[in-house]
Amino acid sequence: MSTATTAPAPHHDLLCGSCRYNLRGVPLSTTTGTCPECGTPFDPTVLVGELLPWEQGRYTGWSWAFAATARLATFFPTRLAAYTARPVDWHAAARFRTVVVVLALLPPLVTTALLRDFSSPPRTIIDFPGFNPADVWGTLYLIAHNPWCFSIALLGLATWLAVATGTPGYFFPNPKTPQQSRALTLSQYACAPLAYTPVIYLLAAECFWIVWKCPLFRPDESAQLLRMQFTRLAVFLPSAAAAQFAVWLVAALVLMRRTTQCSWTRIAFAAVAIPAAWMAEALVIFTALLALSSYALLVWSSLGR
Repeated sequence: MSTATTAPAPHHDLLCGSCRYNLRGVPLSTTTGTCPECGTPFDPTVLVGELLPWEQGRYTGWSWAFAATARLATFFPTRLAAYTARPVDWHAAARFRTVVVVLALLPPLVTTALLRDFSSPPRTIIDFPGFNPADVWGTLYLIAHNPWCFSIALLGLATWLAVATGTPGYFFPNPKTPQQSRALTLSQYACAPLAYTPVIYLLAAECFWIVWKCPLFRPDESAQLLRMQFTRLAVFLPSAAAAQFAVWLVAALVLMRRTTQCSWTRIAFAAVAIPAAWMAEALVIFTALLALSSYALLVWSSLGR
């Protein structure tokens, strides 16, 4: 007849992660125990301070946990790779990736709201002297004022971000060991640079606001200067986005190399294939959405008759 093995009770302060009860002296069964206050099981060998910052969120606060994880994955991917030495939570990584996608979608929504406000009569963007409807501002104006175009653009962007943030993981080796499985989990944190999208757009919005409010740049006084500022803004935003994607790619490649010890040939292939996959995904997603929306409009118009 076998009996349960009893491990020594912890002789140091160990707080319950659920109710903060001091577990010092609580008897353990093998390597696990149960909090006598709330009944939550705990493992004394896994301490909160050793977890990823994002996985500490329920104990330290989600805002701090997200900011610390975004900083770690963006600027110190080699430190993030060291977490393959301990268990990591796949579901927590997926939640972090979802939050990043939501943050990246906020600026387009805010930009649309600003365009609808700024383009109200009698001072609209398309009313500026010398305005070309074919440029980027004409496209933004159309998207902002056409609910159908806005819905397609937002759905396409959301779908593409959801797919693209998981793309680097497909270039990691197939997990055959626990460490490789953890490496695949950590690959979801590589999209952390996109979390800084609202900050970049805030800087751009401040520039836009100053230009709009400055009397020297009013359309009736100096439309040419205003268009020049718009052009600078149109150059700044794509450049900032390109820098974000470059940092994202570097973070994914560093994680791949440090966590899986794969060959430099595989890294070089991934450096070329991941951006190509991003572009192909965008092309397929937006083409499919445009085709489906056009078909839906045809069906709707035929039913209307």
